[in-house]
Amino acid sequence: MADKLTGFNYDTQVREALRQIVCGRQGLDTVIEAAHIPPEDKMQFSVILGDTLGDLNEENCVEYGLSREDTLAWMNDGRPAGAQPSAPSPDYSEDPGAVIPYRDSPESR
Repeated sequence: MADKLTGFNYDTQVREALRQIVCGRQGLDTVIEAAHIPPEDKMQFSVILGDTLGDLNEENCVEYGLSREDTLAWMNDGRPAGAQPSAPSPDYSEDPGAVIPYRDSPESR
């Protein structure tokens, strides 16, 4: 069913991505790539998938073709989606370098 406002229609891919995440414990990036969404729709697909994952529970899982047992197991495991942070973790063992003190000079006034 297409979204009434945008015409966005990827229900089949969203359902399959949910199944891969909940039942197969695939990563979010992996299932988004596997969905073969055109580049111009990929961001919207990602948002819809993320929102759907966030709203998924033991009551509405059947609407997406998921069993309550699989969904509860996934929820009890902390709702893993395999997403990794996009920014690298800081390495606090590195020397931050020289600290340059700031002086308010008369010339800058």
